[in-house]
Amino acid sequence: MNNDEWIDKYGVIYSADKKRLIKGNYNLTEYQIIEGCEIIGKFAFDKCSRLKNIIIPNSVTTIGGWAFRQCTGLTSVTIPNSVTSIREYAFCNSGLAGKLTIPSSVVYIEEGAFYGCTALTEIHCKIITENINNISFLGVNKTTCKLYIPRGSYELFYQSSEKEHNFKSIIEE
Repeated sequence: MNNDEWIDKYGVIYSADKKRLIKGNYNLTEYQIIEGCEIIGKFAFDKCSRLKNIIIPNSVTTIGGWAFRQCTGLTSVTIPNSVTSIREYAFCNSGLAGKLTIPSSVVYIEEGAFYGCTALTEIHCKIITENINNISFLGVNKTTCKLYIPRGSYELFYQSSEKEHNFKSIIEE
């Protein structure tokens, strides 16, 4: 450990100011990120296949790229209203299944954020911007997964997707 890092009692590494989670512990099955943490760093829980439950506090604004990649035990996640961006492949090939709700605070979802999450059956996206489009959901099974978007946002979603969206079912709610 160097002076730029702080390690909690579970072996999870944070920046010294505790605002960035740097690296999770592969042996954890559940974990509550400390309040005050703002960024879940790139590759933070990468390949932590034992992780089944993660609690993300309302202080987190960014879920970094590949942060939960191949967390195959992680079947659900609650994204708090503080999160504004979900970076590239953040939940790639994780075990996410069933229903996922993306709060209206999230204004940016990068390419393939949920790539390989083929067991998702519903995505409730509470806001659509020019930075949330089809490529954000690259790798989701768009035949079996229903996309729920805010009423009146279909046209924006369609335009920002460059007419490439192929969700079989898009429902405005």
